[in-house]
Amino acid sequence: MGHASYELLLPGYADPDGLVRLWDQMIQKRLADITAADIQALTDNGACETVTLEFKRDLPGGGDEAKKEFLADVSALANTSGGDLLFGIQEDNGCASAISGTCGQEQIDGELLRLSNILSSGLEPRVRYASHVIPCPEGNVLLLRIEKSWNAPHRVIFKGYDKFFARASTGKYSLDVQQLRRAFIDNGAVADRMRSFRADRLANIIAGVMPVSTNPGPKLVLHLLPFESFFSNPQFDLRRDMSQYSQPLSGISWGERLTFDGKIVTAYAGDAPAPSYTQIYRSGVIEMVDASTLTRAIPGQQRLIPSLAVERQIVTGVQRGIQIMQHIGVTAPVAVAVTLTDVGGMVMGLNDPWNHVMHPILNTHLFFPEAVFNEFTDRIGPLLKPVFDLLWNACGLTESPNFDADGNWRGR
Repeated sequence: MGHASYELLLPGYADPDGLVRLWDQMIQKRLADITAADIQALTDNGACETVTLEFKRDLPGGGDEAKKEFLADVSALANTSGGDLLFGIQEDNGCASAISGTCGQEQIDGELLRLSNILSSGLEPRVRYASHVIPCPEGNVLLLRIEKSWNAPHRVIFKGYDKFFARASTGKYSLDVQQLRRAFIDNGAVADRMRSFRADRLANIIAGVMPVSTNPGPKLVLHLLPFESFFSNPQFDLRRDMSQYSQPLSGISWGERLTFDGKIVTAYAGDAPAPSYTQIYRSGVIEMVDASTLTRAIPGQQRLIPSLAVERQIVTGVQRGIQIMQHIGVTAPVAVAVTLTDVGGMVMGLNDPWNHVMHPILNTHLFFPEAVFNEFTDRIGPLLKPVFDLLWNACGLTESPNFDADGNWRGR
């Protein structure tokens, strides 16, 4: 890829259309479409720094103070509205005055890697950003586009430096105790809205009020809840075909159609109720319901949970949900919530040469705590293991046997 369209993405960032979505970003273009003419227009017009735009003449130096300053600048943007950091622009009283350029073509890859390493180790949690190198007659201009974070506040943790920053039109500032409390409360409010949404949907599912008619009896319910969906109510374009990602949890054939709420994907079962469906909301939330796997019981025998099949369905559902989110442009973090309904009295199905004592599940419904994916590249196994262990605990067993020593789900 040529430097004119160079983008460096942190692990886990998915941007299938090449468009980094930002709210109130200064340069209203895709990164790859920004050219030297756009940079020249900034200086010709004397564009001034804003809450989402900052100019820097030089790249961050190698000293500790320069690194702290760089980390503070990036975290302030992520903690506020996101925005663009432009290196190689001379500024006068906060307004662009000239293009100074940064390093040459032969050094740019090394500089990008150096900045990535500083950001990866100097902020907690990590921020999302993309970079773009714009060759200009005066030299390369480097643009870092910082995404507004749904996992804020981010803290600078470089060499014992422990501070939070935000940004105003006049520049960055350190958050005081009251502002920090507000930031954490806002994050807590997002979690509360997620749980309220989940509770409302589960109440309807348990009552049989669903977008399609499904088999009666116990159900496996999987919710994927992006933080941004409960922070700013985004509206994603669901008109594109996503059938390669959206197979429901059960069934061998399926179809999708648009609805008022978003898109519904239904497993075909002829004239019978659907064995499963996937509801994709315009806000980016995904709901998967399987009404088939937990109902496969032999009449007159103890109702069993097919342990391996249920775990495989959850792992597969999370994988498909992440693919859908990347396809439509949703960003992490994402909470994954698993629920099993009407499973009271069931026991775990297991080929058990050691004859473990199986205890019936005491709860009518099992509402598992949410697992949070901070990045789409987070390993699924370690994140879901506590959920699966709780399921086995509900049947009186210590943990799921379907993981290797490294926490990877392997099945049997």
